[in-house]
Amino acid sequence: MPPPYHEVPVPMYGFGTGKFHYTPRHPTGEDEDTRCVHGEAAFCGACTVFNKDILTPAFDPTSQIVDAYDARKYHEEHRYPTDCIQYFLEVCANLNIEDPQERDTPKRMAQAIKELTTPDTSWEFTTFDTTSDEMVVVADIRFASLCRHHVLPYTGVAHVAYIPNGKLAGLSKIPRYVLQCAASLSTQEELTTEIADGLEEKLTPLGVAVAMEAEHTCMSIRGVQATGTRTYTAAMRGVFADHDKTAKQEFLSRINGR
Repeated sequence: MPPPYHEVPVPMYGFGTGKFHYTPRHPTGEDEDTRCVHGEAAFCGACTVFNKDILTPAFDPTSQIVDAYDARKYHEEHRYPTDCIQYFLEVCANLNIEDPQERDTPKRMAQAIKELTTPDTSWEFTTFDTTSDEMVVVADIRFASLCRHHVLPYTGVAHVAYIPNGKLAGLSKIPRYVLQCAASLSTQEELTTEIADGLEEKLTPLGVAVAMEAEHTCMSIRGVQATGTRTYTAAMRGVFADHDKTAKQEFLSRINGR
């Protein structure tokens, strides 16, 4: 019989929840009594399970795992998501890990997703005092983001306008902020709202307008395969949301007539 063990739920990087099986004692022998609870390998202190299949041993046989906290900590520090990605690609895309060109594909995929969803926070949103209340428009800000439904990219342009109320943004800060918000798993609708709400909070302007247009590869290269189709979203705040004022009309005429 396998040794007594406890189950610890562990997030499996988007593949549901796996389990750590660990025991307060740490046998390292090869006899039947010290085998993994699944009977697949010598009991090593813990193993990782996904869909009832052993992926890879997660622990060195000599590791001194004493409780669930230590098991989680070891997992976080030593286990990289590439093994899960490799499993996914082998099942869904016939990845051949023996092919030299594909051997590092899981690692590259993990790095690419990490890069596309890690915002740049190394800068400050600089503002300057002003007495101007004239509209500022920054158009054609190119961006890319990952659809949170299919984890496929959508790319396009964003147009941002605001009417100052005592503060001007440093000109480069508007594109930087758009790109910072876009570095995430998102939907275009939510991204548009996030940018508008964030700029309204940072600038406290008389009004903010954000319009985005993008092509979604989750719709253009799969499913309906509507290549070239673009999605348009907009968020209007303050005077831009007031239909009795001309700010919205002026903004739309500027970005549509460029």
